[in-house]
Amino acid sequence: MTREMSAALLERLDGQLRCIVDNPSCKPSIIPTLEKEPTPNVTNLDNSPSRNHVAWGAEANILRETIAALAEVSESDITMDSSIFELGLDSIEAIKLSSRLRRHGMKISVSSIMRNPTIRKLVLFLRRSSTQPKGLAGEGLLPKFAERIQKGWKSQKRDEIEGIYPTTPLQEAVIAETLASEYQLYFNHDVLRLEDWVDTGNLRRAWAAVVERSEILRTSFFNTSELFPESPCAFGQLVHKRPKLHWGEVTLASDDDLHATFKKVMQEATEEVDMLQEPPLRATIVHSAKATHFILSISHALYDGWSIRLLHEDVRNAYHNSFTQRPPCRLLLENVYGEDQKLAERFWKQVLAGTSPSSLRASPIETERTMTYRREKKSSAPFSAVQSFCKHIGVTVQSLGQMCWALLLANYLGEPDVMFGTVLSGRDFDSADEIMFPAMNTVPIRAIIHGTYREMLQYMQDNSANVIKYQHTPLRKIQKLVNSNGQRLFDTLFIYQRSNKESVDKQKVLWRSVGGTSDVEVTTC
Repeated sequence: MTREMSAALLERLDGQLRCIVDNPSCKPSIIPTLEKEPTPNVTNLDNSPSRNHVAWGAEANILRETIAALAEVSESDITMDSSIFELGLDSIEAIKLSSRLRRHGMKISVSSIMRNPTIRKLVLFLRRSSTQPKGLAGEGLLPKFAERIQKGWKSQKRDEIEGIYPTTPLQEAVIAETLASEYQLYFNHDVLRLEDWVDTGNLRRAWAAVVERSEILRTSFFNTSELFPESPCAFGQLVHKRPKLHWGEVTLASDDDLHATFKKVMQEATEEVDMLQEPPLRATIVHSAKATHFILSISHALYDGWSIRLLHEDVRNAYHNSFTQRPPCRLLLENVYGEDQKLAERFWKQVLAGTSPSSLRASPIETERTMTYRREKKSSAPFSAVQSFCKHIGVTVQSLGQMCWALLLANYLGEPDVMFGTVLSGRDFDSADEIMFPAMNTVPIRAIIHGTYREMLQYMQDNSANVIKYQHTPLRKIQKLVNSNGQRLFDTLFIYQRSNKESVDKQKVLWRSVGGTSDVEVTTC
């Protein structure tokens, strides 16, 4: 801030205080934020009438045409100030919009679209971005990482390795917890009952085909500390060319010992797996008198809630000889490590400045064993009504849900400034939702309760838009930015996940889930 800006701010504060003293019931005047003040390094778009003027030129018309096609509305219904949220679009469609605009030479990130949801604001954003130097944050990190590891890893047989990558923040946390717990955490087992017509020999061939064509299923991990002390992560990942497919089959005379056999298979998989040597993946067929079951034992470092669906889809397609190659995981890793770490740290410092952890009060009754309770309650309001409301206000369904949770948490804790976690998909570019890779990450959402419901909704919407750009920042790093004396920032998570609209031919379904174990399960939004 300049001296003049500081003086102007103090004058405004003094004026507001005088108004309160003179008339406590008066309504405070709305003052432009300091971000809109002219500064040497910031283009002042909002305060300049000439810069605010936008005509229906080539860029604006392309924007209108593309938005209309995505929203399935007439171009005539879209004005210069129509919000994409009022037209029914959300963050998923924003990814598609970003991709389609790139084909027209307009490079606008998803987070920028979310922060500038009208044609007027997007055109102004394009004007501003065209005058700013293009950064190269994170460019070249992946090949440099692989080069450093190869130099230090003399004993590794290079002809057996297809790729060397750093791990993501999610993978790093999962691996550390898994190793520390001796595979009791984040090494999960799913029990699937096969349909009667499924041939286990063909199923094995389908799994082998999917593993062969899926990098993440051929991935093991290693500690980077000795090989690369300056590494951006504690662990790296190796993509093997020809890993061993651990496939076992057990036959029972009756179904009496079925559950005991499931437990034994899971225990053996847990004892035998070594993610620092080979991919942490095991498959076991259990034949019994009445049914055949398939047990999938897999580390959460290989999947998230989105990509596990892709895995099931690929196996089903491979079984029916219709498997197609997915985009490489390198695209997601480049996106993760393309984030400017200094800007990300500055962003989270500003977001969390002056905050304190939001912790639920501990129960006065101590129990020897931790109990897990699962509850489900359907909304009394139909989803169509929720969507209609959000379109009318101009916000996403996720922002509405986050606001409701913030209000509930503030009421429960008796505090107006609360924090909770949210799990973001990490898939904010075109084709990212087709990549089989654990891309999600958990970040904090801070909510300061204020204003009307409409103002609070817009506030939550702005928060979500700003967070997208820095959604890959590791939670452990964010935690260090707050002086919490080691206490975690939040005790609750809010997750919004759209259901999969894909229709699957029932005659092609191979199995259905009937059970499993997971001491810690992570889902994605």
